[in-house]
Amino acid sequence: MPDLIMQQLEDLVTALGAPWAVAPDPYDGHADYRRFVLGRQGRAFYLSLSKRASPDGSPRITAAGRYPQVPGYFEDPDRPRIGFNLDRPVDSLVRDLQRRFLAPYEDAFDRAVQAIHDRAVAAGGREELALALLRQFPHPDGHFCDLPREGLTVHLPLSNTGGAHAKVETRGGMEEVTVTLTGLTVPQLHLVLDALKGSDGVHQTPNQTPDVV
Repeated sequence: MPDLIMQQLEDLVTALGAPWAVAPDPYDGHADYRRFVLGRQGRAFYLSLSKRASPDGSPRITAAGRYPQVPGYFEDPDRPRIGFNLDRPVDSLVRDLQRRFLAPYEDAFDRAVQAIHDRAVAAGGREELALALLRQFPHPDGHFCDLPREGLTVHLPLSNTGGAHAKVETRGGMEEVTVTLTGLTVPQLHLVLDALKGSDGVHQTPNQTPDVV
């Protein structure tokens, strides 16, 4: 029975037509219950035999798309994943797949591509910020680390002799930045607080940095 169902899936993909075609599954060990379908420019999806049959006993199939790998955590609740029975004419199944799955899959694929682009742009912005901070506070132990999931972390020793240092953190598109200052003396703390005075946040020009020594 599974061999017959797999052949039906291949016939369904053939009926879908170009650019879709059955291709070797990128992972071993799944040939007995699913087929990998490849399209244009990285678009692909799986047609899998469900473990549960329909109430009338007909095979139940699940269509699930494959998407570009987005660095770090990315969740798209609108990604299509549909189920259908194989007990209908192939032309009816083709129309169902095109309407319920392939059209929304194309939108979801585009969203994933856009997410990759946005993160690449944000990563460039984070790196630019990190290098600007390290130039502004030159120190042999200053460094930064930018990871897709954790975001950017910049370590800035503020003194060659004391223990004062700063940690700057930001994620995503740098909507918010967190600065942690450690090891300040009381006079240094007052300098920082004076720089941050004002009801609307920081009131200083970009070149007016706290003089922590």
